[in-house]
Amino acid sequence: MNYFVDTSFWCALYNVKDINHHQASILWKKAASQPVKLFVSGYIFDGTITLVRMRIGHSHALELAESLLQSKVVNFLEADKEIREKAWQFFKKYAVQDFSFTDCSSFALMQLYGIKKVLAFDRHFINMNFIMNELYSFIRF
Repeated sequence: MNYFVDTSFWCALYNVKDINHHQASILWKKAASQPVKLFVSGYIFDGTITLVRMRIGHSHALELAESLLQSKVVNFLEADKEIREKAWQFFKKYAVQDFSFTDCSSFALMQLYGIKKVLAFDRHFINMNFIMNELYSFIRF
């Protein structure tokens, strides 16, 4: 099973003070017990490492970054010109939503690679009809 993993999930998993930490931990254990491929973008990696550094410290950010970079199940998808243009179209089209450009690039990558499921605590993925946190049925927002 393929899952895109959003910054909101990584931060919740890694930060024990995050409101969604418990849910992220349960999801992570369930995902680890199944044959899964996890996908992130360069934007997600950047946002995750930056937020972890700001919220819980540089050493934690380094540890998480090394873990993601060396992982055998986490695959990096990079936004090329085609993805940036598609993300920009989403960004312009959904002006009434509060999507970030990173959100839009995630949507574009997921569409391009046919990834329909996401591990996240960001309702924007539901708004775009992706399946969020399928491994766990109770999610607090």
